[in-house]
This record gives sequence, C-alpha cells and structure tokens, in this order.
Amino acid sequence: MSRPSTYEINSAYFATIDTPNKAYWLGVLAADGCVYYTHNKWRVQFIVAEKDQSWLLMFRNEVSSNHPVRILPGGFGTPCCRFVVTNQDFCSTLLTLNFKSADILQRVAEALRPHFIRGLFDGDGSIRKERGIPRPTGYIPQTLEWALVSQSRELLESLQRVFVLSCNVALNKLSFHNNVWRWKVRGNKQVMRIAAFLYPEGEYCYLARKRDLFV
Repeated sequence: MSRPSTYEINSAYFATIDTPNKAYWLGVLAADGCVYYTHNKWRVQFIVAEKDQSWLLMFRNEVSSNHPVRILPGGFGTPCCRFVVTNQDFCSTLLTLNFKSADILQRVAEALRPHFIRGLFDGDGSIRKERGIPRPTGYIPQTLEWALVSQSRELLESLQRVFVLSCNVALNKLSFHNNVWRWKVRGNKQVMRIAAFLYPEGEYCYLARKRDLFV
C-alpha cells in the first residue's frame, strides 16, 4: 500500500481553545509534546509508551489526522509510539500559543482549566498508594498521594493557586530533583477533591489508566 503524498489534519484545531477536549489536548502536549525545527520545517512530536497507543490514536482522531503512528524501540527496552505532524499551520498555532510557557494556563478559560490540568496530569502526573499498618480486623489502610512534575516552577505555582481555591488543598512546598519541580498532595480526602475537579460531569477525553488510579 503506497503512502499518501500529503497527510491530512485539522490545522486550525488549536486556533481557539473553546472546548474541553481542545483544552485537554493542549495540556497533554504541554506535558508530553514538543515542537522542533529540522530540514526547513517545523514539526510537532508526541511520543507515548506503547501501552498508551490507544490514547495517542484518540488524539490523532481528535485532530482529524491520518499521519502514521510509528513504533520505536524506546529506552530500557520499552517500545514507544511516535506521532509527528509536519503541517506548518498546525505547528504555527502551537508556537503562537507558546504552549510550553509558564503562563499557558492564563490562555485557557477558567471553565476549561480542569480539562487542561487533567491533560497535564495525564502527561506528567502520578498517584501513589501508601499502605498503612494492618489493623486487627485485617483491614489495610491506604493513603493516596497525587503528584505533578514540571520544568516550570511558575506553572506549578499557578496550578497550586487554582487547586487551593477549587479543591481546598494545602499549599505544600515544591521540591526540585533531576531538573524538574515536583508538587505533591497527600491525603485521601484532598486527592479525591482533586479527582472531582479533574473529572467533572460530561463527556471528554482522558487517559483511562490514570483515572483508575483514583479508585
């Protein structure tokens, strides 16, 4: 089967961030995407672990693209899926948004910020379950810890202000390790308030394995 001479994509998808899914995928790309210049062209690249291939295909479908998804060896023997777009209008829109900047949150409407932040979390967030001391009844308590990392301290501080107001969480200090800033929120009640904020009622995109961590 011959490859198409020109791949298709909705080049104006990010021109206006006016839907939950646009805000979400902008957050995902802010966490896991990049735009780079090579061979006289701008390119948008999105790489995920092979286990998340269906998530990447969800994005490709959302932007009405038929660009190929290629499997790469990946580091430490973990295969990855790579999606690259060379459409210059699509790239230009993301560059104009400056989607990797510390103040990108300010370019997302307040009502859509939960979706943008869910995108950041699906890209660069985690949840850890800490097992407590078994009770005489056999019950083993678990404490949830939600975390998000970023190279931008300013972005995490902006997110903290949103969460303090919207989720009533404590304003914890950020830590710096391996060239990234990390923000952690610990405690089942606080983490479940974050879940309610990130997953409001309605239909929208999300990474299922991340949402399941809240259970």
